[in-house]
Amino acid sequence: MHYLRNLALVSTLLLTNALPSLSMHNNLEEENFTKRLENALNSKDLSLLTDILTEQDQLNLKNKYSNFITIFPNANWRIIEVQPLKDGRRSLEVMISGEKQLVDKKYTIQAKQVYAFNYLKGKIINKELISEETITQKGEKPFDLSVNVPETVLSGSNYDFDIIINKPLGNAIMAGSLIPISTEQIKNQISPNINLIPLGGGGLFKSIQAPESEGMQNLSAVLAHPDGLITITKRIRVLSKNTYNDLD
Repeated sequence: MHYLRNLALVSTLLLTNALPSLSMHNNLEEENFTKRLENALNSKDLSLLTDILTEQDQLNLKNKYSNFITIFPNANWRIIEVQPLKDGRRSLEVMISGEKQLVDKKYTIQAKQVYAFNYLKGKIINKELISEETITQKGEKPFDLSVNVPETVLSGSNYDFDIIINKPLGNAIMAGSLIPISTEQIKNQISPNINLIPLGGGGLFKSIQAPESEGMQNLSAVLAHPDGLITITKRIRVLSKNTYNDLD
């Protein structure tokens, strides 16, 4: 179980570092930036990015990328620019998928991050992670499931965190739990201990209270079933009342 949760934490770090904080090439066409980054990651040739990344960004990305593709050598990235935010910032969606056969165990990963940023004179500035979701599974056939969690919540409010198994389990018993994790645990790849409790066959349904202050709330869920394990790491944007209302 610790190995599976660590996969989620590794992917979180990689995706965070995959999008550089600064583009160093003033002549770089904006519409080519996402394609260059996507091609470099999928072709395993990070030298394609040397002219648009700072040396520190190159080092961070190289280390995280090397660790990640060792686990998922067939990983695939898709990076697209999506609808701008209401505050005028542009937005990128980063998606990653992969699988690995380890002896008699099969691991799969599906992850998505959304970034907000401003683009000025060939540079990406004011990068902010808006939301993130990583699903890792161990089992020959990944479960069909839905994660119903808001991307943005009001500080101090209560919201639902629902993981729904779309295919009935029949008489099979599922166990699981959901706990908060800190940014330090993600940064240092510290896998939290989770005590599993029996669940209904439909999935995991929890009511969560958001922190009173703005920031990111990090949550990790584990579901165990007869055919394997599912780990879900979710990072949710928490906004104050004034900022939250501005998004309406």
